[in-house]
Amino acid sequence: MGAVLSEQFAYGHREEVLWAAGLPFNAILWGILPHAGIGRPEELGFELQRRKDPIGREIPQWFWNESWVTEAQARGVKRAYALGSPWLYHLRRKGILPAWESGRPAMQGTPGYLLFVPRHTWEGHVYPARVPARELEVLAQGRDICVLLAWPDFLCRDTRSRYEEAGMQVHCAGFRASPYFLPWSAAGDRTCFLENLRQTFAGASQVVSESPGAALVYAASLGVPIQIVPELSTVPADQDLRAYTDAIARLSSTLRWAYSENNDLRKHVDQIAEMLGADSVRSQEQLLGVLQWKVLSKELPADWPTGWEKRRQAVGSPGMSEST
Repeated sequence: MGAVLSEQFAYGHREEVLWAAGLPFNAILWGILPHAGIGRPEELGFELQRRKDPIGREIPQWFWNESWVTEAQARGVKRAYALGSPWLYHLRRKGILPAWESGRPAMQGTPGYLLFVPRHTWEGHVYPARVPARELEVLAQGRDICVLLAWPDFLCRDTRSRYEEAGMQVHCAGFRASPYFLPWSAAGDRTCFLENLRQTFAGASQVVSESPGAALVYAASLGVPIQIVPELSTVPADQDLRAYTDAIARLSSTLRWAYSENNDLRKHVDQIAEMLGADSVRSQEQLLGVLQWKVLSKELPADWPTGWEKRRQAVGSPGMSEST
């Protein structure tokens, strides 16, 4: 049950939803908030199915857009709801209009660096990074090059140093979240992830990647030109990542237009809005209804979980002594 509920903590998504709903940050959403929602569920490897709590009640599932709700309902999920992506609530909190609301055309020719978002290491699937330095230099055409690494790759000294030695600036938006140990912790900029990501996009004139992913969709929602360039592959040829490659191949159909060197983002902004669930973004009152929020307890201290962590440190961990 804990693993199911812990998904909401990924990338600070829970905090954005809580802010939009006007709920305290010590609230736990009793349901499933997937960390992704672009493309189709099967393209991302999501198995949509009814899930129940220990006493047999179906757990609600909140998706980014209506297409996921439709597919979930077709698979027997009764408590499926669309509420828009946490990314759009983040933009609203910051007072930033997405490209389809601002009428702003794609920022072609805007000064800034070329931002490379390589495919990231999955937990349990570690592989050495190939740095496509020459390919990136050709694309950059004299611009500075920055690379945005996921936290496991950023922490790998060898991976990070390869990019730095190639003359690139290395960025990391923060920690995803641990599904097992204190997932609500703000450590590693988990709760600032989307803000860090947005600021990284703000300095870019173009965002490129070797494969489709949410980062490209987020950048496109801000009007930043994007391109998928398979030649930027960071995976050595001897690595067996067939399952990953198959998933990417399925997802590629969703952003097929982004493979074109001269793609015009303005022609596809409606698709970006649909994937991010722009039509499903709710007001505070509507969001409370969709989340079916109820106050279960008034016993929690106002500084929870911070206060809980402090008390735990004060009493010590079970089985631990001062000498260990």
